[in-house]
Amino acid sequence: MSPPLRPSASSALLNRSASQTVDEEVRQFLQDRVRLLSKVTSILGGAFYVLPLVIVAIGDSVDQAMANAVASANVIHFALVASFGLAWGVTSRVRLSYPALRMLDAAGPFVCAAAIAGLAAAFSTGPVGGHTLALGLGHLVVLRAIVVPSSGRRTFWLTAASASLGTLLFASAALLRPQRSPLEVEVAHFHTFVNLALWLTFATAVATIGSHVIFGLREEVRKARRIGQYDVQRRLGEGGMGVVFQATHAMLRRATAIKLLSPTKGAQNTIARFEREVQQTARLVHPNTVAIYDYGRTPNGMFYYAMEYLDGVDLQRLVERGGPIPPGRVVHILAQVLASLAEAHGIGLIHRDIKPANIMLTSRGGESDIVKVLDFGLVKQIEGRDDVALTSTRGLTGTPLYLAPEAIHAPQTVGPPSDLYAVAAVGYFLLTGTEVFSGSTVIEVCAHHLHSIPEPPASRRGEPVPPGLSSVILSGLAKNPSERPPDARHFRQSLLSCDAPVWTEQDARQWWDTTGARMREDRDKEAKHTSQDTVLIDLDARSPGA
Repeated sequence: MSPPLRPSASSALLNRSASQTVDEEVRQFLQDRVRLLSKVTSILGGAFYVLPLVIVAIGDSVDQAMANAVASANVIHFALVASFGLAWGVTSRVRLSYPALRMLDAAGPFVCAAAIAGLAAAFSTGPVGGHTLALGLGHLVVLRAIVVPSSGRRTFWLTAASASLGTLLFASAALLRPQRSPLEVEVAHFHTFVNLALWLTFATAVATIGSHVIFGLREEVRKARRIGQYDVQRRLGEGGMGVVFQATHAMLRRATAIKLLSPTKGAQNTIARFEREVQQTARLVHPNTVAIYDYGRTPNGMFYYAMEYLDGVDLQRLVERGGPIPPGRVVHILAQVLASLAEAHGIGLIHRDIKPANIMLTSRGGESDIVKVLDFGLVKQIEGRDDVALTSTRGLTGTPLYLAPEAIHAPQTVGPPSDLYAVAAVGYFLLTGTEVFSGSTVIEVCAHHLHSIPEPPASRRGEPVPPGLSSVILSGLAKNPSERPPDARHFRQSLLSCDAPVWTEQDARQWWDTTGARMREDRDKEAKHTSQDTVLIDLDARSPGA
């Protein structure tokens, strides 16, 4: 057996592993950019190699073009293009490590400097060659600064060193080359190298400044897309309390949903209530309740909380896109909702906003049709321990289509039976494809909840509904809370004991492989990509005792 790691070694191993996970995104981005630089350079360089030969072939002769192609200058030019073409091919097909990519990036300017210096010297060791070297190398180092992410310091040293190498090689060629014309004698003139040094210095400055600005802007964008430790990816939707985004935890790479309180709803009392409610919701650990991971605030006071990301469909979309669902599946779904509420009611919390849009259907751990109850944003403590200044229990809260009668005429008496009424109303919606009561105004809907008798589900569905299931649903819709099931556990047991057909795992998988897959695809198309500009989280601004 291997000896246990010492605490210091264990910590180092953990830190190194986390660093490697985070750096994968950086490595992939660098490989993409090195590949792009190699691609652009090889294509442009190839065009400069081929076009003069084509012009010669058209104007003079093909033989002359062939002779030019194997001339020393063009051989150097071809070798430069081929080297970048090889780098393009390698970075397109092989996963290179981060250090290897850095070395490949660093080698580029030196290869360019050596090749262009030889190319310039082949043309002329006088001012013409000097201008060729300055123009060619200058453009390439500036192109690298634009394409490849690099700090200004790294770009400066690479550009300055490659420019120095190019100048040294060009000067060496000039000194070793026999003087054959008065023009080439000018290589000894001081102003040729002064001009070359000035142009390469200018190119170095432009490349350095460009890298510094672009690299800094990219870092700002990366930080702007991050809420706390979460990288925001796209907007999933918007509700009454805020906007929901899909994000990824920067360290764990775990898919997460971020709910951000809308700035227009960011009054201090609202934020304090929202924050307290998230703390209460985080106490819930039932597998059918969405898990809360974290919460915090931005420096400008915007509040957020992070929860598990659910790749599924909510019940509202489920029925709107697919119509009423089989009775057995209704029992399967409601039983899980009630299991979640049983835990919440057991520790003194009620939801107050149970509705189809707040119930998600997803897959977890290889099992299909797993229910997650969302958005305890209106959660209330049963025993009256709420701070009156931070709650709205004296007013009508929740969704009118699923409100219990007591939530309308006496909101202060809302309790677990109110959640059970909403669950029964959701079950009615799943069975029939319609809400229990509807109307042209909120007042009309509320009046129905107070006084109207629900129509039997079978009448709305247009086909038989198991009598036992219909009876349980209608009992949950009783006007008097005392006539409803006594609690969530009893309600759940009554559903599981009724005469509805059993919804099997095979039924669920078949649905998710067909209809569920299409609904997910439609949902993803509707989701909006975002460049969220909320920045760092002020952890010190959390409520005391959080």
